[in-house]
Amino acid sequence: MHRNYTKLCKNGICTALMAASVGCANIAPLEAGKPIKADTEGASRLWHAADEFEHGLVKMGLVYQDPALTQYVQSVYDRLFPEFAGNSRVKILNDTALNAFALPNGNIYVNSGLIATLENEAQLASVLSHEGIHFIHRHSERQRQSNSVAAGVGLSAAMLGIPFAHLFVYGSMSGYSRSLEREADKEGLTRYLNSGYAGSEAAKAFEALDREAQLQEEESVPYFFSSHPKLKARITSYREMTATQQEGGDILPQIYADNIRPIWLSVLDGKLSSGNYSSLIGLAEQNKFAREFGAQNVFYAAEAFRLRNEEGDIAKATEYYQTSIERNPNYAPPYRALGIIAYKKEDFVGAAEYFERYLVLAPSAPESAFVKQYLETIRTKAKS
Repeated sequence: MHRNYTKLCKNGICTALMAASVGCANIAPLEAGKPIKADTEGASRLWHAADEFEHGLVKMGLVYQDPALTQYVQSVYDRLFPEFAGNSRVKILNDTALNAFALPNGNIYVNSGLIATLENEAQLASVLSHEGIHFIHRHSERQRQSNSVAAGVGLSAAMLGIPFAHLFVYGSMSGYSRSLEREADKEGLTRYLNSGYAGSEAAKAFEALDREAQLQEEESVPYFFSSHPKLKARITSYREMTATQQEGGDILPQIYADNIRPIWLSVLDGKLSSGNYSSLIGLAEQNKFAREFGAQNVFYAAEAFRLRNEEGDIAKATEYYQTSIERNPNYAPPYRALGIIAYKKEDFVGAAEYFERYLVLAPSAPESAFVKQYLETIRTKAKS
């Protein structure tokens, strides 16, 4: 997550969002055709805190700005909740972590990392149906969290190095009680199936979250809520509820792949920049549509192998760099990387060939000066 989230904790905003105890457990769900508004003092506080939180996200540039992709994601949500179309908005958060959450004011956020990891529209619909129920059934208002529970979760997060603001961001994964999560699972699945999506895909989005949690644990990256046992319970719940479903229903993988293309490489770049190498490799290797994104996708996976540098990773990186060149012989970056690998192995002839090809393809690139230095060193060695 972005470090700037910590700024959103000023004035007790996050505390109000996560720990406020408002109303009673018998608060009725929102009704179609009636104004959506905060109708109690406690709800007003939650809505105000959510508005302030969103203002902070926009101010810090964390909301992904792509009207076409945002509209596509919104259309999936509106298919699930047509009676609330226009009153509940879906936005994309520019964050490589796999998550989604619903705000008390009706806005739903889906992280770019989750969008890139899911493989089809049905899986996205599974996430959105769950989060939509959290809002429509007013779970933020119904949720009661005692001070001791809030303090315990806060302490656990602090020990893991997670800013307290993240507790709210990951609230949809652990902040609700078991009964509210079961309700979101059950009612969300009903919406999902009634909207014509394939029951076989319902649990797969949460399975992706579970895979990511395991990768994050391997890299010792704090990812407290997605490794929470409630996530595994949710997967089991979805599997049980869809076990008797007949085959059929929409999956729409190609439509999904076509729409998420703009976000794909930015997620890979974000994972690489943040050092989430195993996560990037898993995404590049597991996603069925990863290969559609061409030479750059393979190059990012190669870079992750090279930088992770575990046993066998350099050989794997070399293989991926070469595959990237096969996909697009005029894509320059893998030539530079292969040149460096060859140079370190003291294969100076091979290194020079890769470096010279790189300079032909990218003579003005910022890295060209370093490549020229390598070539000069190789020539000096050849003379000596």
